[in-house]
Amino acid sequence: MARDNNEAGLTENCPQCPTPALRSQCPHTPEGREYLKQQRLLRQSTPNPSNTSLPPWFSYWSPSKRLSNPLYNYPGYSPALAYGMPGSQQIDPTQFHNLPVPSQLIPFPGNPGNSGATTDVTFSAGASTVLLTALPATVSSNPANGSDHSDDEETPSSSRSKRGHRVRITRKNALHGKVDGAMRGSKTSIDILRMKELRPAIADQSKASARFLRQTSDIIECCERVSQETGCWLHFSAQHLFAQGGFLHYTSPRLLKEAKKDAEQIINHANRVYTTLIAARNEESKVMHKRLLLAEEDKQAAQEAERSAVLQAQAVQREWDLQDEELSAQRLELEALKARLKLAERRNGTSQ
Repeated sequence: MARDNNEAGLTENCPQCPTPALRSQCPHTPEGREYLKQQRLLRQSTPNPSNTSLPPWFSYWSPSKRLSNPLYNYPGYSPALAYGMPGSQQIDPTQFHNLPVPSQLIPFPGNPGNSGATTDVTFSAGASTVLLTALPATVSSNPANGSDHSDDEETPSSSRSKRGHRVRITRKNALHGKVDGAMRGSKTSIDILRMKELRPAIADQSKASARFLRQTSDIIECCERVSQETGCWLHFSAQHLFAQGGFLHYTSPRLLKEAKKDAEQIINHANRVYTTLIAARNEESKVMHKRLLLAEEDKQAAQEAERSAVLQAQAVQREWDLQDEELSAQRLELEALKARLKLAERRNGTSQ
């Protein structure tokens, strides 16, 4: 049978099993065989309650009883720890003296109100207490139910550090610093904590433009939500330096209603500012392009002059080498003439 990696398929009943069983727990799939193998190992490593003098409620913790006992599937605490359930008893701590019970943690189903919670029961031989601990997987809060914080109060938040544990971010512990450029009024700056670390600038302009459009759309949506819920005066505008179209902006309905002319002036002024910046950048780009072309031409001329100088130097060096060879040949010829002259003088002296 082909391996099925679809998680949704493993949650269905196996058609080959005579009794209803999940495919992830039947012997017809690799996942089911691995599950049954782990169950067998668990049963072998756990003592049988029938062979020990354990209390009757301890049978609920036996792996062999967990699968067959319907009370174990109760979506709450263990039957041995829940009062008012059939077969449940109040735990007597004195019954845990000198019992051969396992020392590991035995997980039980969590609270139905918290799907991520787990309840662990710890046993220790010779101990007279039972430790019952409910550990929620996550702790979340509803911002709608929280109280508003003033600017002078600490605004706590949490962030995960590099090691994985949560770090509480406050004004005294500004892990990621503060937002630069946040102002209250025209002269007073305001401290707004960064909840996340700043990412590096995106080098690819196409990716940067796409992220700008995506994030700006989210900001405009948040602006609309804030203006709708609080009825504030709000204006936001943004433009990308490589944008081909007009700038993006949002003005709250209250600002348009109560100060329409001023809002139009703000929008027109922002349009002029962004247009001037883009034009100046384009003009600067043109000037820089011209300078770059001139620099390239100068560089090519310098390289050509350098090549010419090198060729000229090589020609002069070859001429010098030829002159050296000619001088060497003349020197040898002169030495030969001197030798012949000496030989002739010797012959004349001998004949006389």
